[in-house]
Amino acid sequence: MAALCPRWWLRSIPVWWIGWYCSFLCGPMKLGRCYPADVIDMDPIGEIKAYPGPVLIIHGTRDGIVKLEYSQQAQQAYPNARLHIIEGGAHGFSKKHDAIAMAHLRRFAGRNEK
Repeated sequence: MAALCPRWWLRSIPVWWIGWYCSFLCGPMKLGRCYPADVIDMDPIGEIKAYPGPVLIIHGTRDGIVKLEYSQQAQQAYPNARLHIIEGGAHGFSKKHDAIAMAHLRRFAGRNEK
């Protein structure tokens, strides 16, 4: 979210306006009226720290929406996380990068199957 809509912009939206206007565009995403109010003061890294289970994070080096640093911070926050960085991968992987991501996902799912 921060990569798409700066905090100052979200804070500038009056709460009454959010309630009146049903949704708005934030980059390529259509967000509902409650989204800004729910996440404006959220600390995503703080929220995820308590999850003890296995986590797979896959991030492309050409992601123009989410910074790689966010995935690296998330990897550090989760007690049991793996981060795979796909060279040249964008936010929505191409067929080539999708195949790489799926291979990581299959290996991860196989190790964590119950």
